Amino acid sequence: MKTRFTLALATMLVAPYTMATAAMAFDYPKKAYDATYEMVNPQGKSEMRMASDGNGMTLTKTEMSGQKTRMITDFKKGEVTTLLDTAKMAMKAKMTEATAQSYEDDWYKKKKAKSLGTKVVNGHPSHGWEYSQDGTTSQTWIGDDCKLMTQSTTDSKYGKTTMNLKKIGPAPAATEFSAAVPAGYKLMTQ
Repeated sequence: MKTRFTLALATMLVAPYTMATAAMAFDYPKKAYDATYEMVNPQGKSEMRMASDGNGMTLTKTEMSGQKTRMITDFKKGEVTTLLDTAKMAMKAKMTEATAQSYEDDWYKKKKAKSLGTKVVNGHPSHGWEYSQDGTTSQTWIGDDCKLMTQSTTDSKYGKTTMNLKKIGPAPAATEFSAAVPAGYKLMTQ
C-alpha cells in the first residue's frame, strides 16, 4: 500500500513537470543555472529546484508530503531518471516529443503557443506563452533578463499547479546531475 501511495505521489509530482524537460535530439538549456521555485498545488506548498549544467543535463528536486524526489534528465541520451529518495525507488524512462520543452521562443512557436504579451513577474521583465499538450494547459512566463521561467501555471488532471521563481544561482556541483541508480534503490519499470 505504501509503495502504491509513493508511486502515485511521484507520478503526480513528476507528470506536470516532465513538460519542463527536454530530450533526445531536442535542444537543451545552454545556460548553467540553479533556480528555486515556490510550488503550490492541491497537495499544498513546497519548494522545487530546477537546475541545468548547460551541457545536456537537468535536475529537478522536490520535497512534498514528506517525500523527496529527484528527476535527472540526460538530453543527449534521451533518458529521464526519477529517484524517489524517501522510498528508495527509481524509475528510468525514454523522453519523447510529448515531454520535451524548452524555454526558447522557437519551442513555443513550433507548438503554436499563444503569446500572452509582456509583464513584470517576480521582479523580472517577462514575456508569456500559453499552450496545451496532452490534456494539460500551461501559462509560462520567461524572464527577458534571466532567460528562465519566472512563473508557470499548469492545469492538468492532477489539479492546478503554480510555480514562482524565488532565487537564481550558478549550476550546482556536477555530482548532482548523476543519473546512476543509488545502491539499495529498487528499479521500477514503466
